[in-house]
Amino acid sequence: MRLSNEKFFRLKLTSAYLLIFFLEFFVFRVVLLLSSNSFFLDLSYLSILNSFLIGLRFDILPICTFCGVFLFLINIPVNSKIFLKVNISILNLFILLFGFLLAADVVYFKLFLKHLTTEPILIKSHFDYFLSLAFGNYIVATISILLFASAIFYFSFKIVDKYYKKSYTRIAFNAITLSLICIAAILAVRGGGKKLFFK
Repeated sequence: MRLSNEKFFRLKLTSAYLLIFFLEFFVFRVVLLLSSNSFFLDLSYLSILNSFLIGLRFDILPICTFCGVFLFLINIPVNSKIFLKVNISILNLFILLFGFLLAADVVYFKLFLKHLTTEPILIKSHFDYFLSLAFGNYIVATISILLFASAIFYFSFKIVDKYYKKSYTRIAFNAITLSLICIAAILAVRGGGKKLFFK
């Protein structure tokens, strides 16, 4: 099954973005564990593993809630490379946004042993404070996130330019694919996010 096969290219692109989102959340969860390891000293390896699995369930909620519609749209057989690029650009911006929010959560947890997700209003009320940290003590992390997001932008566009082909009418295949994506997203939003990481 070749990537250039339009029948599967969009599905593979969707899977690639889902993998990137989950890896992004996973990496920051590892960073949180390492940066605040003293808080988790009493946890067994099994408890930590279980917390990671619970965290994975929680990650599904923001990914599907904010990105689900764009993952759906890139699977619509619209014969427009621009349409595809617009949607993956929005997904790329969410990768950048999640990166900064997750980094802020790691810093906040290290300072106050609380997650920003439990006090979302703090994101707005302390925005200037987090901004000063981002371009102060944590400038290396900020640059790393920006470089990672820039790389995603670059390579995602290169992949579309290289492998994109005009869609052909596959009514049954498209109907089944889009229906399954919708059902999966709805189930994920309804079932995900009921527990927070390490809570």
